[in-house]
Amino acid sequence: MPAADDVARLVNDAYDIGEVTACNLLNRGFNDTYELGTEAGRRFVLRIANRRTRNEANLDYETAFLAYLDECKVPVAAPVTARDGRHWCLGSFAEGPRPVALFHFLPGRTARHGSAPDAYAQGRTLAEVHRAGQSYAGPASRFQLDFQHLAARPLAALLALRTLETAHRDFFAALVPRLGERLDAAKGTLAWGHCHGDCHGFNARITESGSLGRAAAFFDFDDGGPGWLGYDLAVYLWNKALNPATLNLWPPFLEGYRSVLPLASNDLDATLLFVPIRHIWLLGEYAAHASIWGLDHLSTAWLDRQVAFLRNWEEQHLLTRLF
Repeated sequence: MPAADDVARLVNDAYDIGEVTACNLLNRGFNDTYELGTEAGRRFVLRIANRRTRNEANLDYETAFLAYLDECKVPVAAPVTARDGRHWCLGSFAEGPRPVALFHFLPGRTARHGSAPDAYAQGRTLAEVHRAGQSYAGPASRFQLDFQHLAARPLAALLALRTLETAHRDFFAALVPRLGERLDAAKGTLAWGHCHGDCHGFNARITESGSLGRAAAFFDFDDGGPGWLGYDLAVYLWNKALNPATLNLWPPFLEGYRSVLPLASNDLDATLLFVPIRHIWLLGEYAAHASIWGLDHLSTAWLDRQVAFLRNWEEQHLLTRLF
């Protein structure tokens, strides 16, 4: 993991934002994220990409889409232009080059647990992203949020785990094709567009000023791309389903979305199908990072809980429904 002083030097070399005087690690996960402060008091967030199974960085698309959304007055963390005129650069690190992107700091707070107004604001902003995305004509994404990306590739990563027990292997190997068959029957009727990809409720900052009152600004479009809009909505539902005490936030989230865009019944129904697909995607990301994070993150007891969640969701929401 890069030292903070090295990160500050990299930013001073690559970006013309003034002297960086503070650099602190915010988060280490799929990426390494740092908060920066300059001598003039300006604040930024730097993201250094870690290796992902999708291989090539998608930053041409991501940063161009964010810059476009910012021009459309959609509240997002806009990218900062580097000295060479691009919205991202390659940093040189011990393990080799890594894509680096700098973003303007978003003021505000995280969404409050159980806050319906916060959920409404996030639904509204997601609809603004989808509406503006209808006219996006910038660089193309290197991947799409299709079934191959969201389920087939993650399944392969799961099945490649040498520690995966036979019962888990058989469950995942049978579930994913079932989900694919249901999606094949429905996908011709589902809306497609540019997605945030990770709108689970915590990639946002909430403010309570401005013409709209409470508003949500989005960051972390790293997993975004062209995809089913119902999937983008379902990521929020999935997160609340993992903690059923927060499922009451789903209706205000939808209400906020519908205040900007209509939502077809087929797309709403499909969110129930996209919840387990999203969960498979996440499990695949964990499996793909086993060599970095360790196998303890994928213990048998932990996988038991994931299988139980998926099995219960399918039994309660999918087996009696037709799409």
